[in-house]
Amino acid sequence: MAYKGPQEVVGPSSATDETLPRFDTTEGDIIQGSGVTVDDSNVMGGVTQLNVDNLRLDGNTLISTDTNGDINLTPDGSGSVVISDIDVAAGEIDGTAIGANSASTGAFTAVVVDNLTIDGNTITSTDTNGDIVLTADGTGTISVTTAPIVPTGDRADSLGSATLSWDNVYCDGVTFDDGTNVLGNYVTSTAWTPVLEFGGGVVGITYDEQVATYMRIGNMVFLNVSLDLSSKGSSTGNATITGFPFTSLGNQAGSMGNWSQVDMLTNKTHMCALFNGATATISIQQSGDGTNVGNVTDVQFSDASKCKFSMAVVV
Repeated sequence: MAYKGPQEVVGPSSATDETLPRFDTTEGDIIQGSGVTVDDSNVMGGVTQLNVDNLRLDGNTLISTDTNGDINLTPDGSGSVVISDIDVAAGEIDGTAIGANSASTGAFTAVVVDNLTIDGNTITSTDTNGDIVLTADGTGTISVTTAPIVPTGDRADSLGSATLSWDNVYCDGVTFDDGTNVLGNYVTSTAWTPVLEFGGGVVGITYDEQVATYMRIGNMVFLNVSLDLSSKGSSTGNATITGFPFTSLGNQAGSMGNWSQVDMLTNKTHMCALFNGATATISIQQSGDGTNVGNVTDVQFSDASKCKFSMAVVV
């Protein structure tokens, strides 16, 4: 369109107060009214759509005047909505909904943060029978630093379920009451080496079998011993068994129910294993009806002696 020089601009015979005029046709000399208004307080209204490269708000508020209207920020294609700093309801989000209960109506499907601080007390799934899953990355762990993990009420909840059990639970102790009685130790069946001694010596003693195991539950230790000699050697004195890895809690005894090739003294019919006080050494004793308990010595053993026994001892 060629420039025509100064000329009179023709408008409508009347106008709506506070509306912005706009050109009609491309001649540049005819204007018409519009639906866009600017009132005496410089408040603009009536804009259906505003296309700009960048939008700067010198004020603090972006509000939808549509009843129950949403405010949508929609990037193009694979673009993102980038917010450098966000403050919801001046830092107080009580009663303020972020997202919705259902992803189809606008819930957050993922919220990625470096750290999450919850000043309230509850993390709740609104999905019917929904699980809450805390998943660490790679070899990372989920740690509870100070506060205990407790059920909603006394004996109200289970850890694990009938079909989903924990693989291993590592803890310092387990209590079944108010903490007065704590099960603080458990060791599954573990081997140890029983050593037969006579007067504290082991000269020349050899075995066809020399095995033992123990299992510990709390302060109770269950032990099994099997000794089968091929030579009793040349050491002399009272018979004892060493190598037990615990110290007994005072005097404790158990029957040595399976033994052979041991020459018992007159009127002695039973052999027993004795922890004589707080000790890890087992004394081999002999007893009988109406007789005192006495020590078994090297004299009563032969090169083919055998003794096998099981007992429980408090440590």
